[in-house]
Amino acid sequence: MFFTNLKMALLIFHLLVSSSTASAQYCSADISSHTKTMCPTGWASYNNASCYLYVATTLSHSEAEAHCQSYSKPGAPVHLASIGSKEENTFIRDANPLPMVAFDSQWIGYVQDQQTGQFVWTDGSRGKYDNWFIRQPSQGPEEHCISMFSLSGTWNDDDCDKAFKFICKMHLRVSHLHI
Repeated sequence: MFFTNLKMALLIFHLLVSSSTASAQYCSADISSHTKTMCPTGWASYNNASCYLYVATTLSHSEAEAHCQSYSKPGAPVHLASIGSKEENTFIRDANPLPMVAFDSQWIGYVQDQQTGQFVWTDGSRGKYDNWFIRQPSQGPEEHCISMFSLSGTWNDDDCDKAFKFICKMHLRVSHLHI
């Protein structure tokens, strides 16, 4: 009993000391798993590794990327969302708090490199996962940026100058407590 109470006291002390340098709105702690995450208020947390912000303002792809980057902090870069797995894609689709209608699109951080023709993530991620809608990418002459259909979570190549809602992703550094 004494050891359990001491362990809990040390954990709480560590959480208080380690979070004192961060703004309270950016901190939350899951004491049961001894993992601390740092998602800002209003952002959705995924696997204690990243946070997502759903932005209702409609912007072009490059404007949306710049808007996302404006949220970056040291150790927590922000870009349009990169998606590395079916599970992450499903989470992004299901966690979306914005009103959705069929074929309503949101920008994600996947773009076609004009030099190579390959699709790359704006945050530099190297994942190979994709979730294209039927007969996509169609690669029309101006379709070099990728949007996600809100209801299905499938992807479509689109004109980068179109104005869509968008999803920002913050990569987190996770600290695990070992007591």
